[in-house]
Amino acid sequence: MAIRRIALLIALVAILVSAVSAQAGGDVTWTLTGGPTGGFVNALVSAPDARGVLFAGTNAGVFLTRDAGAHWQLVSNGLPDDRVISALAATADASVVFAGTHSGVYRTRDSGAHWTLADPRLANQLILALLIDSQTPSIIYAGTTTTVFKSENGGDSWTDIGQDLRGVQVWSLALTDDGSALYAATDTGVYASPDRGAHWARASEGLPEGARSQALAINARGFFVGTTQGLFRSTDGVLWNAASGVVSGMLVRPILADPNQPDRLFAMTAQGLAKSSDAGATWTLITNGPGDAQILSIAFGDGNSVFVGTARGVLKSDDGATWQLLNTGLTSSSIFSLILSPTTPDTLLAATRFGLEVSRDHGVTWRQAQGLTDPYILSLAVDPRAPQILYAGTWGSSLFISQDSGATFTRLTANLANNAPIGSLAILHPTANATTIVAGTLGSSVYRSSNNGQTWTAQAAGLGSVARVTALAFAPPSTLYAGTDRGVFRVDPSNVNAQWTPVSSDLPADEVRAIAVDPQQPKTLFLAYTSSGLYRSDDNGTNWASVGRGAFPTRVRFQSFARNPGHREVMYVGTDRGIFRSDDDGKTWTAANDGLPPGSDVQAIAIDPASPDKLFVGTSGNGVVSGVDQFQAFAPAPPDYSFAALALAAVLVAGVLLWRVQLSPAAQQRAWTRDWPLWESAITHSLWTFGQANETNLHKLPRRPLVRALQRFMEQHPDDGLTLQASPVALKLDSYIPAQKFFSHWKAAWQVGDNEEAFASITSQMVDQLCMFLGFARVDERAYKGLIGYVVRAPSLRLKIPPRFPVVFIPHHEVGEEDISALRDLMGVLNMTSYFALIIDLRDAPDRDQRQSLKRLVRQAIHDFIVLDGLDMRSLIAARDHAHRLVEIILDQVDLTVVSPYVTSGPVPENMFFGREHELKTIMRTVRDTSFAIVGGRKIGKTSVLARVYRLLQEAPEFQPFYLDCQAIHTETDFFEAIDTLWHLPLPAPTPEGFRRMATDLLAKYPNRSIVMLFDEIDGLILSDVARGERLFQILRALSQENQIRYIFCGEKLLSAALHDPQLVFFNFCNVLPLTYLTPAEARRVVIEPMQEMGITLEKDGELADHIVQLTAGHPNIVQYICQKLIERINIRRERIITRADVNALSQSAQFAEYFATISWGNANALERLITLHMLECPAVTMGEMGDLLREQNLGVTPTQLENAFDGLCLYSILRRDGPKYAFAADAFPEVLRHSQDVNGLRASLIQEIQQDHGAPG
Repeated sequence: MAIRRIALLIALVAILVSAVSAQAGGDVTWTLTGGPTGGFVNALVSAPDARGVLFAGTNAGVFLTRDAGAHWQLVSNGLPDDRVISALAATADASVVFAGTHSGVYRTRDSGAHWTLADPRLANQLILALLIDSQTPSIIYAGTTTTVFKSENGGDSWTDIGQDLRGVQVWSLALTDDGSALYAATDTGVYASPDRGAHWARASEGLPEGARSQALAINARGFFVGTTQGLFRSTDGVLWNAASGVVSGMLVRPILADPNQPDRLFAMTAQGLAKSSDAGATWTLITNGPGDAQILSIAFGDGNSVFVGTARGVLKSDDGATWQLLNTGLTSSSIFSLILSPTTPDTLLAATRFGLEVSRDHGVTWRQAQGLTDPYILSLAVDPRAPQILYAGTWGSSLFISQDSGATFTRLTANLANNAPIGSLAILHPTANATTIVAGTLGSSVYRSSNNGQTWTAQAAGLGSVARVTALAFAPPSTLYAGTDRGVFRVDPSNVNAQWTPVSSDLPADEVRAIAVDPQQPKTLFLAYTSSGLYRSDDNGTNWASVGRGAFPTRVRFQSFARNPGHREVMYVGTDRGIFRSDDDGKTWTAANDGLPPGSDVQAIAIDPASPDKLFVGTSGNGVVSGVDQFQAFAPAPPDYSFAALALAAVLVAGVLLWRVQLSPAAQQRAWTRDWPLWESAITHSLWTFGQANETNLHKLPRRPLVRALQRFMEQHPDDGLTLQASPVALKLDSYIPAQKFFSHWKAAWQVGDNEEAFASITSQMVDQLCMFLGFARVDERAYKGLIGYVVRAPSLRLKIPPRFPVVFIPHHEVGEEDISALRDLMGVLNMTSYFALIIDLRDAPDRDQRQSLKRLVRQAIHDFIVLDGLDMRSLIAARDHAHRLVEIILDQVDLTVVSPYVTSGPVPENMFFGREHELKTIMRTVRDTSFAIVGGRKIGKTSVLARVYRLLQEAPEFQPFYLDCQAIHTETDFFEAIDTLWHLPLPAPTPEGFRRMATDLLAKYPNRSIVMLFDEIDGLILSDVARGERLFQILRALSQENQIRYIFCGEKLLSAALHDPQLVFFNFCNVLPLTYLTPAEARRVVIEPMQEMGITLEKDGELADHIVQLTAGHPNIVQYICQKLIERINIRRERIITRADVNALSQSAQFAEYFATISWGNANALERLITLHMLECPAVTMGEMGDLLREQNLGVTPTQLENAFDGLCLYSILRRDGPKYAFAADAFPEVLRHSQDVNGLRASLIQEIQQDHGAPG
């Protein structure tokens, strides 16, 4: 009883004390501002039996109007977090509507008030088209990126009916008026089904080769298809004829035929909106159309009214005569930059694609700023000395200035540079009367102007190949920081000749989206990387630390950052998963998304300095959202010191006693340690049962330590996908919904193991979910003796495992030898040539003995079988990075050396390709206009670069690449046989002229694509062709000069020599890209990232990685070699840590020295080797000095031979040229030579060999 009275008194004192101080802790409550209105309207549908009712599918969800567009309301409750709507279909009375999303088909039965996923089996499908059968409205069709689905029960369940359409994107669907035939517009043409999807046949006769069908319309007057090469008509749906006029020869999409007026059609073309009033016979361009807003969708209204969904919102027209913008209530705009005017209270300025929107009332109403003739605004900046002056940078590389706080703008600069969207701005004042404008561009690096934008100079020295600058920030007194797509750089802006330097080699080489400088403590900096997280420095960028690890969702992208000016310890980071808040100076972070639309992509943050509790965020798709931070909920109250002192005295003695018994830190810690296992078990149970742990489902445990318990759980599970919500307090499992679906299938598969058909159906859905989690692609399946194997392609795993392997489900509750035997046989049935498979053990939570017994059983097999049971699957699905967790599970069951991803021969796989961004960007940006020659030494990465370029060209629809490895091709005959065999291209004759005719046929076959031919290891073919008078390469060069075909050649010394020989065809034929060593940052990635994937620790992490890079000189092959050897070394002692002693032992071994010398020096001739040995004593020489030395040794080497030798050594990256002098490119190379070679003996031998070849000087 006494304790209760004491506790009551202490609580009273606590209340008194709390009244004296204001609190900074709290949360943010968000409210949609309703603007700027407009945005992408991807789909429009009207309801014919509901006058004035339309639905608009946007990037922010679905909007509904009941008054023909005059007013819109958001109706998206229940849609997925990614609310991009790609297709809509509505019943005649608009009560039932279907929405196509990136996560399947959603359905509403109450005109949008509530949405639900129609069928979970479609949850992984991107829906491109929806169609309701008007004859039988319970039948709905859905076109996806790979097939067509059909529902015959109003959307409750769906069936894949696209077996004949596998692998094609279905952009549009249409039914004939009687519903008898279904048509699909796909990337490979038009397909028709006479039986509503049961069977399909290609119906593209008359359509040009390569024309991708994008839109369909069918009415009583005929069939119409919009393609990438114009609009085509058909009277029978089989034979197509090109329409003429404004709809020919260009992309036509969408098309809509008026159901009430069959002669009336509308189509969107590259020139604008076109209309036909004679059933498509002729078309006229509507000249007073929606202007520069791209039309994405069309719907008919009452009478002759037509609605179009555009990138600016919805417009309505009276048959194309006049147009009216109808966006009231429809907010789907994207904001690229957002600021609050320092001089005009309540004024917000939001940069959008179609102009600068200004609100004078904190976002309640909006209007466009005047004078912005280039309206695609990317960046905004305020002059710090004259805050009424604002600057706006545009996508078109223009710069505008406002002298009146954003009301009106005038252009300062019309075109800063080519390919130079202005993505960031900094306004500096180097002196009292001077203003410097710095512009970071998204394609041409950095520019500066010292005369208010009248003239500009590039300031890119030190940035190298960096062209994309994404953020700028000035830190007093004299440091300008630039965030780029390859990390952070800094420069002294007062020195116009200063070079940019990297801030730190310890920082990621990832894209930086935001740089924040603390105005009160300029030495404190925050960086927000797109995918590498947040970093902080408190010493002007000398040292950096990652902050917030484990606090953010899986694969979150960081977009923006802001510190609250009224509460320095409070800061915010905007991501593509909402906004996160810290109230302890960045140490811990929690989600602060109460009121934000689900999945909000926060691009910009602005805080009212006069009222720091007022926040505004610019989003991608939801306009501007306003927020109130609750840290000011408790205002300071005048303290009554006499009363507080009296109360404190009254309880002081008793309080001390109670504190010692129950409330002291030691007592609380004892209780906390005792109860933690209960907390951990309860939180785990709540996460998997309810998707979150909160006060409600943890009510049986004490309430007071709830926050502490949730924080500790997060700290102990840093790699799990968990999000801590501040208000109401809750810990959420990010993957709860898909996890529940997966484990419901898991239980069902366990129960139906004896039913082969049911087991196959359920496991098929499970493997699809696994592919979604892990980034795999499913390619094949087979059943054998009850086992089912699904072959998947797994590009995301950075391990040396086969690119294709099976996921096998075992239906039996107990596994025996006969199952292992069947597993071996199944590998053969699946045509697997590797020895790797994932085996799914459907026991939910087997005990230790059961787990070990199955794993021991599979280890006895010849194959590398990896077993995943229920515990493994829960761990995998809960992880932030599912693929990384799978790697951990694999590594726990196999030998490190078996799966090490390091490659020392042949091209590296894509997931081990690091660096070379400059070379790749250079080729991809200009290969339409010029051919390239990639030259370099042995194993420097030429083939890997060429393979990467080939993949990029394959993924780009504007290119048609052909790749040929010429290593074994040394004659014209070999070359033409390879063309015929490997490219399957018929040659009219196996001659150079036959190749020219074949090239002409290729151009006709791919009229809208650039033909690019990639030839690897071309040296031998060059030698053969030169001997035959260069007949082949004369034709190749002629085709390039005629702009018919571009080439990318790869080779070594012979290619390099041909490029520099004015007597040969290759002279001035190509742009030359010499490959040398990786940069230190790129080489560090080769060392560190795969090691991290394998759970291997480097002693003194960054320091040891730098030592390895220095030891290998950044040669990509030697880096991979030493890493592989280090893994073999630690694998012997069954450890996962590499020490300095390991590196030293390997570096001092004869094996390493020999490998280094062989790779770097292996193709060097005798003269090149002798020059190298001489330079061991004289590490920097001119060509003349080396010539004098050789003559002293009585060697008759001509100046041309000497020049070729130095060129060869530079080509192999052994030497580099610094002005007239040559020096070793790799500091480690001389030491390796001394260690691996008998230098004096080898030198004497080489002198003798050269005397025999070249003789004495004349």
